[in-house]
Amino acid sequence: MSVFDPTKDLVFPATRWPLFWMHEQSGKMARIVKKFLNDEPLDPEDLTVLRWYVYQWCDKMPNKPDDYERILTMSQAEIKAYNWTVLVTKYAIDPF
Repeated sequence: MSVFDPTKDLVFPATRWPLFWMHEQSGKMARIVKKFLNDEPLDPEDLTVLRWYVYQWCDKMPNKPDDYERILTMSQAEIKAYNWTVLVTKYAIDPF
């Protein structure tokens, strides 16, 4: 059984971290982020990519929440709430 790699189809021009969705060149991140910001449901694969994306933003920040690793198991609604009420408001981390 293979393990799903959420980054396998993503194309970023540079490896400067954190990676920003607008720099991804395949269009996959733009499609996922647009759906996320418009509160459209994400399929399980897209939700996994979104989780990875928000996680990698937090992971590279010097000041981040202690519980940021739980992003990897959050629902779409939980990520949206966590992004605005914790990341943006308390830590000035805005991956979008």
